[in-house]
Amino acid sequence: MHLPPQTPRPPQTPQSPQSDERPSPAGPALADPGIRFAARLLDTLFTFGCTIVIGVLITGIFSAVNGGDLDQVGAEFGIPMLVMIIGTPFVYEWVQVAKWGGTAGKRITGLRVVRATDGGPVPAGRAAVRALCYSPGIYYAPNLIPVLAQLNVLWMLWDKPLKQCWHDKAAKTIVVVTK
Repeated sequence: MHLPPQTPRPPQTPQSPQSDERPSPAGPALADPGIRFAARLLDTLFTFGCTIVIGVLITGIFSAVNGGDLDQVGAEFGIPMLVMIIGTPFVYEWVQVAKWGGTAGKRITGLRVVRATDGGPVPAGRAAVRALCYSPGIYYAPNLIPVLAQLNVLWMLWDKPLKQCWHDKAAKTIVVVTK
């Protein structure tokens, strides 16, 4: 069996990875982990405030319906409270990312959530996936197991080149600087 002679190839140089600072040469800079943490801290405070206000309203309604006696209230009070505790962080994250490209905390800190593929707005479905994987609450997929919750948010520290957390990867999003 006769094989054709092999032509020598030039040495392969590893391709330089895409810059850690930009998803594309013309795109906006990726958000720094410290700023993302500050935005999440603000969102946690805002979500806590929203949850308290809604909880007081639910309590007021049930108190009024029962003549001020909450001792007579059973599951009909607990179910709306549970839905509120779980639903408020999800709705907070989902609606704002889908409608405005980021939560109040992200907008205050000059960040925006965009599609990783083209930098466009995040559709409602992807925003819902992102919110289910990580909302400022403890009742969401990776947050149920504490180690996963920490890995989710810390993942951006070593993720290259897009600095994505798991919730970003699940929704195919990135977080960029807007100002």
